[in-house]
Parts: sequence; structure tokens; C-alpha cells
Amino acid sequence: MTVSPIWIILGAVLLGLLLLLLLRVGVDLEYGETLTLRLRAGPLRFTLAPGRKKPPAKKKEKKAVRKEEKPEAGLKDTLEKTKEFLPLALDTAGRFRKKLRIDLLILEITVRGADPAEAGILYGGLSALLGASLPALENAFDLRKRRIVAHLDFTPGKPSVYTHAVFSLAVWQGLAVGFHFLMGYLKLRRARKSRAGTESTPSASPASS
Repeated sequence: MTVSPIWIILGAVLLGLLLLLLLRVGVDLEYGETLTLRLRAGPLRFTLAPGRKKPPAKKKEKKAVRKEEKPEAGLKDTLEKTKEFLPLALDTAGRFRKKLRIDLLILEITVRGADPAEAGILYGGLSALLGASLPALENAFDLRKRRIVAHLDFTPGKPSVYTHAVFSLAVWQGLAVGFHFLMGYLKLRRARKSRAGTESTPSASPASS
């Protein structure tokens, strides 16, 4: 029994779509003396910062253009829109947080000070703060690997911070969150237009006797 080439092509396309949906994309952020930002897509890495230095562009004389003054939206209307869309925004943020995975989190803070007593107090307070925040962080996110520590250095100088964090989520998870937000936004928009149409419709006057 021979398999039609159409089914082979269709199967290959479906397999490619499945692999694409399962692909994990994310951000690799590292900060020490400089900031490094990379975009991750499966095994691929794309450096976004620091970027290549561009040659200084020639300044062009800009002609003064008079902008038309637009009427500012009323405060009441702005508050009403915020009140309507805030639950959707919070719900979408909660869904995004649940699907976001922290593959790596490194946070190292070095406390420096020539005075051992003052440096020790700062170090103790910082260690207690980091220890108390770690359980909340683990409960809020899917945290895989982490190292959060404080160091003490009795040499004069300013405190230093080194952090390295890798965030990722699958493509299908990002699409699911985006689709949920889009459907909620369209629903709110239709409801708002419906209310506006109802308020603009004049009420029928009572018949004269």
C-alpha cells in the first residue's frame, strides 16, 4: 500500500507546526558591570544588547510644524475605561505569570565597607531580606535553578550587584494568553459600543391625549 505524497506533506506540515508550538522562547538577561540582553528561541541565541555602535547621523534641520491641538479626554471617561479594562489586564498578567518559567536566577549582592560593624549590620539585614523573599518568589513563579546570596567585603567601596536571569515560555502558551486577552478586549469593546448606542438613542415621547 503506497502512501499519497499529499498525506506525507500534510503530516510534515502538522509535525512542523507542533514543534513550533512546543518551542520555548524567552529572554536571557545578565547584568554586572554591563548589561547583556539575549533573545532565545530553542537552541538559537540573538544578542540584543549591547548592540553595534552606529555612526553618528547627520543632523537635519527640522521645520517647525504646527500641530493641531486635540481635545483631551475627560477624566471621567479615562477612569471608566481603566475600571473596565483593569480586571482583564490583571487576569491576563496572572495567566502570563503562571505560564512564565524562570529557568535560571542568579542574584549576588556584595556589601562593602571599611567599618566592620556597619558592614556587618548591612550584610545581616540584606541576608534576612533575601531569605524572606525567596519563598514568595518560588510560590509566585515556576523557578527551576536559582542562587541568591549576599557577600561581605571589608574593603572600602560601593556595593555591587550581579544578576543573571533566564525567562521562557512555550509558543503555544504565549498564543493562549494573547488569545485570551484579545477575546476579552473585543467583548469589552462590543459592550461599550452597545451602551454608547443605547444612550444615544432618543427615548420615545409619550402620546398626547
